Amino acid sequence: MVNVTNKVNLFMALVFGFLFVLMPNIFKNFKNLLINEELIFSILIYSLLSYLALKAFSSNKIAGMILLVSISLISPNIYENFKGELYPITIVIFLLYFGYNFGIKAYKKWKSSF
Repeated sequence: MVNVTNKVNLFMALVFGFLFVLMPNIFKNFKNLLINEELIFSILIYSLLSYLALKAFSSNKIAGMILLVSISLISPNIYENFKGELYPITIVIFLLYFGYNFGIKAYKKWKSSF
């Protein structure tokens, strides 16, 4: 029972992955939904990003919410006028968050070395 938090985060990430991929398709055009490699790959990518956002949410609520909202910028079905233009924003937000975490850890390691 040590790893319960990761199991919950993984399950929630899979739920978010399915929601981010399937909900826009259900509202727009459910008849055109195909089960193929692209759908599975999309669900895996969204689940991975959701897992990282949920881990961020457990340590910093505001950063986690920003990461979860930025994941929605990837979907071309949500923002039809900006197909392929908004995903760099998500990448930059995730890189900024990981750079911030790296800086905090490097500072703590540097500070404890004195």
